[in-house]
Amino acid sequence: MRVVIALCVASLSAAAQNPTPAQVDASRAAQVRGSQGARMRESRTAMQVINGAQDARTALSRNDSKSALQSIDRALNASRELDKLRGSPGKIPVYSEVVRVSVHAPSSVAEKGTGTADRSRPQPVQGVASEYTNVYLDITGTTRHLDEARAALQRGDAKAADNALAAVQSAVTSESVSINLPLVRSRENLILAAEQARAGDFTAAQVTLAAAVQGLEEYANGVGPAHGPEARALGREIVLYAQRLQSEHDGAPGRIETWWDRIASWSEPTVSKGGR
Repeated sequence: MRVVIALCVASLSAAAQNPTPAQVDASRAAQVRGSQGARMRESRTAMQVINGAQDARTALSRNDSKSALQSIDRALNASRELDKLRGSPGKIPVYSEVVRVSVHAPSSVAEKGTGTADRSRPQPVQGVASEYTNVYLDITGTTRHLDEARAALQRGDAKAADNALAAVQSAVTSESVSINLPLVRSRENLILAAEQARAGDFTAAQVTLAAAVQGLEEYANGVGPAHGPEARALGREIVLYAQRLQSEHDGAPGRIETWWDRIASWSEPTVSKGGR
């Protein structure tokens, strides 16, 4: 069976020493874009390895050793490029799918107590349901298996070549990931709060930050949360900052995004692996 995986698929010296909030935001965005670009390149190259191995096995099934060797060489080139890009063995994501439903608060509820009734504003997230599916290529030993396949084919041992190529395909695994939904809700609200603060809508940002804190409290009050104390501490930090947001909002988007990063580091996936 052919493995088909689709790729799913921010004075000079004085400025450097004292960057403005806008410069900090621009730098963060540039770093994110650079990181995303590197991951995309790795994923595309991993796809070339997978497809090359499958094409080679298909050619071998037709007794077409010449085409099989060409496909192995393509896969080998891609695998060696991954070795250079990564510098160490590990798993590379080649496919990710996220199905998520977010429920937003009605305007009358979200804006209660703010003295406003602007229904055009994005509203805080009340609840989140999501499912994550990820497919990875573990490049540990991939180049070695492809070298073995090439050597076997050159000596006329098609069976050994096919076995080595099968080892490459067995390095493709799927993982189902379950993430604590209150934390996902908090993270979505922090993204929204950062956008609101960046737009200067600090009243709306305060409401959204309060919704993020509710998610943290729900998580901390759950059954055996791994990061309960940290969640409570972060909630208190956000509450205190939100109270001062109207008057102390310089750098607010960047600060809110650091809270997003902190919560993201707490995610603990429950992994189920299966070969592809």
